[in-house]
Amino acid sequence: MTSRNPHARSPPPGAPILQHPVPQHAFKPPPTPDSFAARTSLDSNPGDYQRFSSSSSPYDQYAPGTSAYGMSPPRGAAAQPYAPPPPQQRLGGAYAPQQPAFGGWNVNEGTTQMGIQFGKSAVAAGHDYVEKNFTRHLPLPALKALFNVSTNYVGHKLRILLFPWRHRPWLRQRQEGTGWLSPREDVNSPDLYIPVMALVTYIILVGVYAGLQNKFHPEVLGLTASKALAIMLIEFMFIRLGCYLLGVETSGGGEGWVHGIGGSVELVAYGGYKFVSVLPPLLISLLLPGRRSLFYPTFIYCLFAQGFFLLRSLKYVVLPDASSASASTGASVGHAERGRRIQFLFLVACFQVLWMGWLAWI
Repeated sequence: MTSRNPHARSPPPGAPILQHPVPQHAFKPPPTPDSFAARTSLDSNPGDYQRFSSSSSPYDQYAPGTSAYGMSPPRGAAAQPYAPPPPQQRLGGAYAPQQPAFGGWNVNEGTTQMGIQFGKSAVAAGHDYVEKNFTRHLPLPALKALFNVSTNYVGHKLRILLFPWRHRPWLRQRQEGTGWLSPREDVNSPDLYIPVMALVTYIILVGVYAGLQNKFHPEVLGLTASKALAIMLIEFMFIRLGCYLLGVETSGGGEGWVHGIGGSVELVAYGGYKFVSVLPPLLISLLLPGRRSLFYPTFIYCLFAQGFFLLRSLKYVVLPDASSASASTGASVGHAERGRRIQFLFLVACFQVLWMGWLAWI
C-alpha cells in the first residue's frame, strides 16, 4: 500500500493533467568521416538539393520526417522520404571529395580562356613599359658591366686601394669594337661591387660600435646610410660640376672616360671606394677602443692612399693621354687648361679629408 504525502495538494477540479514532455526531435548520432564525405559530395553538386541554411557543417543533416527547422511536418502533409547520399569515388583506398566545376559559378570555358589571355596581355604591356622607362633613367647594361667581377679582381683591387704606391700601369684597356674591358678583365676598370659591399660593411660596423657604447637604436642604421649616401652625392655633384666647367666631356674621349650616363655611374664607383679606406680606422676603434695612438696614424695612411688612388685613376678622366686617345681623335689640352685640371685633381684629393673625416666620426 503506497503512502501519500499529507502535505501534497490535490489539483483543483478541471485543471489539465501534467505529463512528461514527449521529445520532438529524433536522435542524431555524431558525424563520421563517411557522413562528412557524403555531405561534401552533396555540396559539390548544388543542383541535387536546395540548401536552407548558410552553414555547411555536417551537423545540419535532418532526420527522416523532419523539416529544415527540426519540426515534424503538419498533419495531412506527406513526409518526404530520406534519400541516402551517393557513393563516393575511391582514390587509393580513401574517399576523395569531388571538386566543384566551373559550371557551379556559371563560367564557361571560353570566358576562362579569354580572361587568361587578357591577363597575359596586361602583364606583357606592363613589362614593356617598365623596361622602356626604367632603362632610360637607369642604364642596366652599364650596371651589369660594373658588377662583372671575379675573386682575383676583388683581391687585386683591394690591394691597390690599400697599397697604391707601386701599382703600374694605371691606364685602362679597351678592346676594338666593344669599348672598355670589364672589371673582370681589367683591374684598372671601376666597379660597383666593392663600393656596395664596403658601404654595407661600414653601416654594420657603425651599428656594432653603437651597440658596444649602449647607444644602439634602429634609427642608427638609417642615419648612417643617409649620411654615407649624402656624402657620395655631394662629391659626385662636385666632380661633375668641375668636369663641366673644365670642358672634360667635350674635349674628345679621354682614356678612361665614358660619356653620358655610363660616365656618371663610373664616377659614383670611384667615389664609393672611400668606404674601403675608412674601414681600417673603424676596425681599430671597434677592436681596440681608446687606442687613439693607432687610430690616427691608420686614418692618415688610409687618407693618403685614397687620395693617391683618386689622383692616378681620375688622371685619365680629367687629363687625356696625348699619346693614345687624344692623338687618335685630334684633341689636345693647352698648357693653361692642363694646369687648371691638375689643380682640380688635387682639390678632389684634398676633399677626401672632409669626406673620410665625416665618415670616421661616429
